[in-house]
Amino acid sequence: MPEGVCAQCNSKLAAEFKKKGDWCKEHDRPESQCLLCHPDLEGKFAAQYEAKYGKKPPKPELN
Repeated sequence: MPEGVCAQCNSKLAAEFKKKGDWCKEHDRPESQCLLCHPDLEGKFAAQYEAKYGKKPPKPELN
């Protein structure tokens, strides 16, 4: 997850996602960023990382 859009890294972003109703209560993160509910999102965020850093991202820790 790019830090600039990561609600776990930025509490202001988390509040914005919650205000929009984009929140996974079960995993305490935006639904649109919840890799536990939507594992298909991993490819999207991995592509963004690879475009920025020129290498594959580390495997995410899903907790």
